[in-house]
Formats: sequence, C-alpha cells, structure tokens
Amino acid sequence: MRNRLDELLESTPWDRLYMVYRRATDFPETARRIADGTADEALFWDLRKNIEHQDGVFQASPYMVETLIELLDCPRTDRVVVLSILKTVRDAVVFQTSKFARMEDPPIPLEEDLCPPFVSEDEEDMWMEDWGADESNWHYWQQQCFDAIEAGRERIESLSAVEGQVGTLARELFTAD
Repeated sequence: MRNRLDELLESTPWDRLYMVYRRATDFPETARRIADGTADEALFWDLRKNIEHQDGVFQASPYMVETLIELLDCPRTDRVVVLSILKTVRDAVVFQTSKFARMEDPPIPLEEDLCPPFVSEDEEDMWMEDWGADESNWHYWQQQCFDAIEAGRERIESLSAVEGQVGTLARELFTAD
C-alpha cells in the first residue's frame, strides 16, 4: 500500500506547475530528500524561495504546502525547518488575502489551470507574462495555499505539545488568528 506522500508526489503534475522562476519538476526529489533526512541548507533555501517570494505564492505552492504537511509525519524530516517554511507561507498569504474578499467560486480544477506543455523558453515567458497579468490568478493561488494550511491545521497543532522549537513553531503558526 502506498502512503499519502507517495500518492501526492506521483499524482501531482509538477512539470505543469510553476514556482517563482521555473516549473516544479524537481520538487518531488526535494520532498524525498526532506523525508529521508538528507536535505541540506541549500535545498531548504531553494525551497523557501520557490514556495513563497516577496509575499507571493505560485501555482505549485498549494501542492507544495500539502506535501510539506505530509512530511511532518516522516521521522527524519527537519520539522523545525518545515514548520518555519509553512509559517512564512501562511504569513505571506494572510497578508495578501487581507486585501481581497474571499473567492466564493469553487476551486478551479487543476487540469484547467496547468501550465501548457513546455515548448520553448520564449513560449514559457509569454505564457507566464499573460498568466501573471491577471490578478485573480494570484489571488486564487493565495487562497488555495491558505486553504491547504488550514486543512493541515489539526496535524500542525498536534505538534504544539512537542517540547522545544517544534512545539513553539506549531503554536506560533496560527497565533495571528
């Protein structure tokens, strides 16, 4: 039987989701390295800048958030780093979504909002420019990130009883509520 983490990594079309500067094709390997405890500072730094940048999130961010929450259950995961990344994302999203009313439309099916298949760097730049010009795209992904963190709230809050930095970060993640 496959676990939830494997299912997320295998079923999400990472090659069709955009992060800050590129498609998220390498995220499954990043997640596996976090899970097995081989992630280093450079890998975490790259993850931080690609999941959230200048208080903004991207297409891949909600799926990355969902995966990071799953990683909290892996024994070798550096929970302190993962929780701090989740807090950074949540703070950015709360800041950004405070500017807008909650979108009441149902979520866009993933298949309808994927990047087109890669053709060339020029095509990629043109698509990203068109996609990025629509403010509702940004608001949609911010809301999806917020919802993904809220969906993991119980799991995150269960860590608040843990001694040390893990418990502190788990408690701090939702203190702005």
